Formats: sequence, structure tokens, C-alpha cells
Amino acid sequence: SYAAAGALAIVYIQFLYYQTTTHSHLFTGRKYDTMPQMSLAMALMLLSVVSLVIMIHSELLVRNVEPMVHSAGFSERFVGAIILPVVGNAAEFFVAILAAMRNR
Repeated sequence: SYAAAGALAIVYIQFLYYQTTTHSHLFTGRKYDTMPQMSLAMALMLLSVVSLVIMIHSELLVRNVEPMVHSAGFSERFVGAIILPVVGNAAEFFVAILAAMRNR
């Protein structure tokens, strides 16, 4: 909704103000012992390849979810608001369960 988008934009602007003005000393760059090993060209190429792979997977997901929505009788809102986030976070849930089992 527009209200949620507006609220998020306001919170983001407030965070930027906080980060850059009131507590800038907390967010200064730290010195590291080693320099990055990847060149800018390599980083941009890797970013492009990963973006392309994500785009292809997103398109395949949408293409395969639409027939399931119609055949199962789910509403598109239900699938978009409940099913896809749960499936998308399945790996995070699995890691959280494993960490909890190991008392971490």
C-alpha cells in the first residue's frame, strides 16, 4: 500500500540522517589489514551474472506457480503473502533449527 511505502521511506530517511549526522563516528570506515582481492571489473561481471541467474529463477518460479494457483484453487494473494515467503525462507528456517539443536 502507499501508506506502508511512505512510512518505510520516512524511516529510511530518518536512518540516513541518524547515520550521517548524529552518530557518524559509529559508522566510519575501519582499516583492514588486507585489500580486496577482486577487481571492480570482476565484481561488476559477477554481479551481472548473479542478477541474470536470479532473474531466470524468478521467471521460472512465477511461470510454475501460476498453474498451481489455478489448479489448487488458492487465491493469488494467499500464495503471494503466505506460500512464497515461507518457501523462500525455508533455508533460513532450516539453519535456525540446526543452530537451536546445537544450542547456539
